[in-house]
Amino acid sequence: YDVLAGQVPTFGLADSGSTSAYVSVQGSTNFAAGGTVIIRTGISLGSGSQYIDLRYLTFSNAAYGISINGANSIRISEVGVFGAGTAFDVQGNSQNILLDRCVGANGTLGLRVSGSRAVFTRGVLWDNAEAGVRADTGSAILSNSVIAASGVRAYAYYAGTATNILGNYNCLYARDDALMGFLANSGQNVDTHSAWIHATSSERRSLEDNPLFAASTNMFDFHEMTELVQ
Repeated sequence: YDVLAGQVPTFGLADSGSTSAYVSVQGSTNFAAGGTVIIRTGISLGSGSQYIDLRYLTFSNAAYGISINGANSIRISEVGVFGAGTAFDVQGNSQNILLDRCVGANGTLGLRVSGSRAVFTRGVLWDNAEAGVRADTGSAILSNSVIAASGVRAYAYYAGTATNILGNYNCLYARDDALMGFLANSGQNVDTHSAWIHATSSERRSLEDNPLFAASTNMFDFHEMTELVQ
């Protein structure tokens, strides 16, 4: 079990790999003991960073978990960010960004995309105060994930236009006066999943429901709840 506080690496062109040899930054796989936890700071992938693989890391109470700006071909796997300003921030014409089996929970924004393209799959964006996903420009593409919003002025999706967030095969869950989405170009609040489909033609094969996680509120256990059969 590792707990790190303070300065962590900022990656740039000098740290880049290649198509056949990614630079790998990997935390502990001893999840039973807590894994690798980084508190009050995040990792930044700056201009020129490419072919970098980050996995098995947890970030807590930082301004951001992972910030990607002007990078290319970045893979992020099994990374959790809790209580951050922005869990995953992708901007500056970053391309070929994959976030697989990641969690961004109880911060301000789960995933923010600006002028870039990011794919988020098999993950959870849970109860972030502003939005699960915000994409003013560029493309956020989501599949096989859970996006949940809770509370007044919270959105599952906040998009610049109807084409900035593209999703399918997701579970969407807005509760306690949260809204399914907002379209900034028209100033339109979108209340429900069906209304989001009508407004964007996206998420046609997704569902709106409680995913029934085991302990999402306090313990951040995003496994399905076990049902007792008698």
